[in-house]
Amino acid sequence: MIIRHVANERQEHMTLIVRPMMATAATVLPNGPDWSYEVKWDGYRTLAIKDGARVTLLSRNLKSLTTQYPSIAKAVGSLAVESATLDGEIVAVDEEGRPSFQALQHR
Repeated sequence: MIIRHVANERQEHMTLIVRPMMATAATVLPNGPDWSYEVKWDGYRTLAIKDGARVTLLSRNLKSLTTQYPSIAKAVGSLAVESATLDGEIVAVDEEGRPSFQALQHR
């Protein structure tokens, strides 16, 4: 987790950025009501952060992906909320609907 202070002329506020959730290898799946699972897609783990009109896409290493994926940034910007943080995977699919990491790398 990274915490940094951001100051401007009018006010000082704190911006909190959390790293995306990463997959964990296990030989046995844990069970119980506190656990959930998702498919391991072959893509880029990404945080999409909406703060008013501003949208930022960040990689798992907190590098900006916003300019590489403008259509995703636009979709996040159109959400009917003032602010949100989404944690997910950017995935491209081939003509048959299968995940294609190579298609992502051609951006």
